Parts: sequence; C-alpha cells; structure tokens
Amino acid sequence: MNTLKNRILRLWLIITILLPASYAFSQINSPYSNFGLGNLQSGKSIFYNSMGGIGIGMGSDLYINPSNPATYAAFDTLSFVFDMGVYTKSVTLNTIRQSESYNNAGIDYITFAFPIARWWKTSLGLLPYSQVNYAMNSRQNLPGVGNLEYNYEGSGGINKFYWGHAVKFGNENYLSLGANVSYLFGTVTDKQSASFPDSVFFLYTKNIGSLTYKDLCFDFGAYFNYEFGKDNDYVLGLGAVYALGENVNASRSRLTYTYILSSLGVDYIKDTLYYVKDLEGTVGMPQTLGAGFSFKKKNKYHFGADVEYRNWEDFHIFTVNEKMENSLRFAAGGQFMPGGETVGNYWNWVRYRAGFYYHKSALQIEETAINEFGITFGIGMPLRRSRSTINLGFEIGSRGTSNEELIKETFFNFRLGFSIYENWFIKQKFN
Repeated sequence: MNTLKNRILRLWLIITILLPASYAFSQINSPYSNFGLGNLQSGKSIFYNSMGGIGIGMGSDLYINPSNPATYAAFDTLSFVFDMGVYTKSVTLNTIRQSESYNNAGIDYITFAFPIARWWKTSLGLLPYSQVNYAMNSRQNLPGVGNLEYNYEGSGGINKFYWGHAVKFGNENYLSLGANVSYLFGTVTDKQSASFPDSVFFLYTKNIGSLTYKDLCFDFGAYFNYEFGKDNDYVLGLGAVYALGENVNASRSRLTYTYILSSLGVDYIKDTLYYVKDLEGTVGMPQTLGAGFSFKKKNKYHFGADVEYRNWEDFHIFTVNEKMENSLRFAAGGQFMPGGETVGNYWNWVRYRAGFYYHKSALQIEETAINEFGITFGIGMPLRRSRSTINLGFEIGSRGTSNEELIKETFFNFRLGFSIYENWFIKQKFN
C-alpha cells in the first residue's frame, strides 16, 4: 500500500532530480529585460501555455491554473495534484547589421492543489514572476585617447510564492470565487562600467546596483461553469481576474567607484564616488484586469480565448516614474482528443494542443512599440491506468523590431512538464 509518506517522498525525489538539471546552463541575453520589471513570465502550466497562454476562463480538474484562482474549484474532492515544468529557451538577436544567439534553461513552475472541503479548494506553489538577463557593450574612439568602452549587464529576477483558495457555489453548474496571496521576493542586479582598453593613464569607472523585492501582493478571480446538453457533455466557462495595482516594498543598494585592473583581472578600487546600502522604498505594480471564456465537449475538445489589460501609468521604482505604456494581451487556443474515451490505440488518448497570442507591450523605445507575437503547440501524454500526464510544449515567437536601430528577438521555447494526479483522501478498506 502506498502511504502518504511514500507519495510525498516520491514527489520530492522528482523535484530534487529535476532542479539541478534545469539549471545546467544559463546564457540568455534579452536586452529588453533592462526595462521595467524585466521580462514578465506567464506562471501558467504547460497545459495552458501550449494553447497560447489562455486560462482566465478555462478550468480543469487535472491542471493547476494560478492565473485565475477561482478555477481551483474545478478539482474534485478526493484529488491531489502536483504539477511541475521545466523549460529551455533559444533566442536570436537581430539588428540591421548583425545577429547573435543565446540559450538558457530553468524551472517553469512547481504547484500543488488539493481540497480542504467539498466547497473549498486550495493551491500553493512557486512561480517565476520576472527575469532580467542582459549583456551589452558599445565602443567609441576619442581623439588622442583611444577607445572608450561601455559595458552594461543585468541579472536576477522576481519569484512568487503563492497560496490560493477557491470557494464553490453549486454543483454541475457553479460559480466560484478565488484569491491568491503571493509573496514576491528576489534581487535584480545591474552593472555599468566605462574603461579605456588602449590606455593605462585613465581610471576606469564602475556602477553596481541591486534592487531587492520583499512584499505581499493579492489577485482575485471569478469563474462560472455551465454544463448542458445530453449527459451534460458540453461545458461553457466564463472567467474574470483582477490584480491590485499596489506598491510593494523593496530595498536598493548602489556603489560607484573608480578602479584599475590588477594583473589577475580583479578591480583595484582607487576611490568611492557614491555608496548607499539597503535604502527602503516602493515599486508600483501594474493594475491588471482580464476576462476569458472557454467551450468544451467532454473527452473531445476544449478551446477558449483571453484578453488581459495592465495599467502601467503609475509604475515607478522608488521616486522615479518609468513612463511605461498600458499593455494589452490577447490569446486563443484549444485542445483536441481524437479518440475520446474509446478503448484502442494509445494515440487516440493523447491531447493535442495549439494556440497563439499577441501582446501589445508596455515598453516603447524611440516611439516604437516593442510588441510580441507567438504561436504555441503541444501534446499531453497520459500514463496508462492513470489520470497523470507527461506534457510537452513548444513556442515560436518574436519580440521587437530591427528597424530604427533596435533589436528583434526571435525565440523558441521547449517545455517539459509532469502533472501527477492521485486520490489521496480515500480511506483504504481491507477484508
């Protein structure tokens, strides 16, 4: 008999095996992550990401959906769900004159969900909220001096640990309300330096800063599930989400100094120009509104669409307003299961998924919008005699433009996930 202890150990073993492997390499270079909060992450499971990143109006009893906490109500009263994903990403940066490619890998999400009561479900997990990773340099020639070289680097990001709850009103046709309480944490580091590689008579200058996030934030959701038709085979889902545009606490440190390079390539500081440590302030998060719908024929197909609006007008880092534009994201996609529940060829049980999205970004450079478009597809492969699945997801897209001396990012993402579904709350009986 599988005890609760054995099952927890089995899940922990999966995590400890995959965590080191997922950080085996990291070399991503996304210049646009220098702006705002960095590159915002979806925080969705591969099930939803493979359908364009929808989820506001789509509930599932097999996959966890933190983007709308009200959808936790879709889990049954005897289920325990563990959902985890890892990813690899390849990015090509293109300008008018040159092209470079980079890769990285990491954890996509780790989430759990289970019931507290028939009408009350909960979920908790760890998600990436944003990522910052860029490295850029430029050089100019000064008469009588030689080359002056500038280097810009950034790394880090924001993580989110959430604990969400959903309350269900009704049975087959029901309304559910939900909320996530999330703790944002993480540090973003930036470095800028100016050096004279052709001269030993000038001091170099370096500016190193860090911004550490550490505060709670809240988001809310509503989901309406309506079943109809013969044997209630058809399901209409409607959803809405709202995230507070709140100020989160943060602290920043910064050090600016002049230096020379030692023979070992280490900075030898000559003079400190500026220093501040753990200065407290706030960062203004964007207010978010979203709505979505889905339509489903049980064991056959499931599709939907979302629209999400974020208000960045009051976005600031400490006392500086970053002047971001309001953003709008549209996504649509679906899943098809060719064989339904018919016994036969295994591939008739496989879920095939596809979708697309368009994101009108909050970032605008030189009066040019840095928008993003992508197409997604994937498959869900069920384990035999189980409701657990292995999920594969693929994403191809582009961001920005190579016009106006800007950079166009073309990317390919591969995702691998495990959704483990078990009945943990059945009392065992023995003869």
